Amino acid sequence: MTAGVQESDIFARCSTFAACTSEPGAVSKRQHPKTRKKQAPMIVFQYPNCNSCKKALRWLNDRDIAFESIHIVDAPPTELQLSEWISRSGLPIQRFFNTSGMSYRKGGFKERLPTMSTAEKVAELCADGKLIKRPLLISDSTVLVGFKEKEYIAALGETA
Repeated sequence: MTAGVQESDIFARCSTFAACTSEPGAVSKRQHPKTRKKQAPMIVFQYPNCNSCKKALRWLNDRDIAFESIHIVDAPPTELQLSEWISRSGLPIQRFFNTSGMSYRKGGFKERLPTMSTAEKVAELCADGKLIKRPLLISDSTVLVGFKEKEYIAALGETA
């Protein structure tokens, strides 16, 4: 983490739609405006045409879990945010790449990743939101990459 920048500062900057989307104040039609006691706000970076994203958003909505939805292509995370989230996730950076996407294939990342530095990988991810595996769920205590129901249950509870 960069000196003088707190995780809460990064999260606060990203938790307002005006700072992170091209449509300030936009919310998902099914998004629940309720805030839960003792639960920090969640952010879900998603792509509307992504089936995994649709499943994750449906799962969250079905459990009345409040979240902010951010279009990952229109407003990808910053390098500072993504670096922090990769570190917090405990996952290798390769897990953050959407290996089945066109951007990954066209960019030749299968061949390039082994020789790239972490900083170069983060820069590439942030330069093209379609390169990031989605959905990407962020809260004060959780970083989830992709949608696997068992991981969501483990992190958020069955009924959250």
